[in-house]
Amino acid sequence: MACDSPRGVLPDRSQWETMTEWVHAPELPDTLVGFNVNLDRVIAVDETLLNSPTLNAPEMGEVKRRLLESMRTCTADEWFVPDPALYSRLHAQFEGTGSLTIGGQAGVAAVHLAKIGVRYVTCIAPSIGLRTRKILQKDPRIHLPLQTQPDTPDTIHLVFEYEPGVIPVNPGTVPRGNRFIVSPVHDASTVLIPQNVHQNLYSKAGSCARAFLSGFQYLHSEDEFAAASAMMTLLKNKSSEMKIHVEMVTVSDPQVLCGILAKIFPCAQSAGMNEHELRLLDAQDSAESGTLSTPADLAGAAVRLCEANGLLRLHLHTYGYYLLVRRVDDCDPTKSLSSLLFTSRTLAVASGGDRFEILPEGLTAVEQIAGEYDRGPAPGTFTNGRYFIIAVPSLIARNAVRTVGFGDMISSTAFVSDHWR
Repeated sequence: MACDSPRGVLPDRSQWETMTEWVHAPELPDTLVGFNVNLDRVIAVDETLLNSPTLNAPEMGEVKRRLLESMRTCTADEWFVPDPALYSRLHAQFEGTGSLTIGGQAGVAAVHLAKIGVRYVTCIAPSIGLRTRKILQKDPRIHLPLQTQPDTPDTIHLVFEYEPGVIPVNPGTVPRGNRFIVSPVHDASTVLIPQNVHQNLYSKAGSCARAFLSGFQYLHSEDEFAAASAMMTLLKNKSSEMKIHVEMVTVSDPQVLCGILAKIFPCAQSAGMNEHELRLLDAQDSAESGTLSTPADLAGAAVRLCEANGLLRLHLHTYGYYLLVRRVDDCDPTKSLSSLLFTSRTLAVASGGDRFEILPEGLTAVEQIAGEYDRGPAPGTFTNGRYFIIAVPSLIARNAVRTVGFGDMISSTAFVSDHWR
């Protein structure tokens, strides 16, 4: 990676684009992913759908209300439908429409990491249907060591994907494509691995030095979170090389957030999230939390979350830029910067867009963060003495073919490609 900007001077747009284009692709280690895998029925939202009898049926009222709110704010959202019978009726309305693809954070990460060059991906999914298994096994780099019953049903989520301009957005909102997801509430058994297979299962992870874990939003009781914590501890003890990452979703239930903060984060070195998820965690975890409206506010919240929970790493992906917080004694900031640039380029290509650009919003975000911290050893790297704060403007794809699952793809790429001392 090369950049002519001297220390203390931020690159301009063309320099960032050059750095992103020419960053060296790192060697990606074997990775374990778990635990939630499902199928996504991806449905494109347009005026025809919004005005259709299906979406305007009385039973679809909550779906349409939440979808429109997501579209007005251009914010990814998910509704976990508590009533299985209601979810079945909602899904039946869209049977045969859209397209089916692998979903769930672990499923998305497994497919993506194999595609970008991870040679051995171990996917541990306690609940996976036959059709889902067959799709994953088409890639010889993805291994499914956990056997499930042949009659396990495939779980299908509804993913409403939209582009800006279908309806007007709220004042002050940056128009961008996003999605609204309607999901059934999963049982904790879709996340927790039976204790009698722990040791044997983890031994099959082979040379995996990274673990990208998700699905903790489906846990609720203290016993469930304690079981997940024990599961992660056993995995962490498997190897001194193992680094564990926890990927968040948008969940506002205080009981779930408390469980993740108290039982899950202490077993991990790394966490990933978007800005909305960071706000929810910060409000739950910190007396200092307030309105996180600027990139500098989000950087401060990310540092607080690391300090309070012992995380060595926190990655934030949001529109126009990526933010990474790494503890100083565990990080080479120049290599972590390269990881973010590699992630930016990788995801721009994966989007299928026809041209890529760095937005003014991304450049402004980096400038605002730079104003709050001392400069680090490379452009886009800053420090408060205890943590490095690394920020890069990300490439945005115009006319992107895909946005579903992008958060998980961004986080898994950045985590697996990052450097650890």
